[in-house]
Amino acid sequence: RQRIAIARALANNPKLVLADEPTGSLDSQSGEEILELLGELNRSEGTTIAVVTHDPRVAQATQRILRMQDGSIVEDHRVSDPLEEDLRALAFSKLGEIILDPDDAPMQEITPEEELILRKLIERLRR
Repeated sequence: RQRIAIARALANNPKLVLADEPTGSLDSQSGEEILELLGELNRSEGTTIAVVTHDPRVAQATQRILRMQDGSIVEDHRVSDPLEEDLRALAFSKLGEIILDPDDAPMQEITPEEELILRKLIERLRR
């Protein structure tokens, strides 16, 4: 139902989309697809997307985060490019060390999180 509601909301190419917990009742794969769709709409059509969420992963997928408390904005910061954040995370990870000096550390020492970062990075670079 949530995907249908989102499709209806986007059908007329609005200039502003207000999304209240857009991934809240979706599985992780569908949630990622919705975030990609909203991001693409923002990039290609210039649509402003305002998202209300309690999920930090959803917040990090945006360009700007406004945190509210008791009806007031208590924090306002821009999120850097996700690719840049992934590259920075990779650069300072064990995997980054291995890439820079493969003789110094075996590949088996990378964590699952670092492997996920590398996979995401490679997927983005292939687009």
